[in-house]
Amino acid sequence: DALEVIPNIKFNVYPNPADQFVQLTSNATQASVLQIYNPSGGLLQNIRLDKGAQVQTLNTSEWANGIYLYEWQVGEITQTGKLLIQH
Repeated sequence: DALEVIPNIKFNVYPNPADQFVQLTSNATQASVLQIYNPSGGLLQNIRLDKGAQVQTLNTSEWANGIYLYEWQVGEITQTGKLLIQH
């Protein structure tokens, strides 16, 4: 029997709530796509990260206060979460 290997991928969003910036990090070793949605549900940013480039700092100083959603896709794994912007 072949064992199914489940990747142990971790995602981190800091600080949350955020004010001027937010840093998103992952221990993924392959390319990924990070999408940020505004409080109305519209796509705000679509960021492609190359293999090994799994740290992304976003300037949130001009984002309106509210709850933003993020979706981080690495291969077939998708991590979703909420990011609170509070100035």
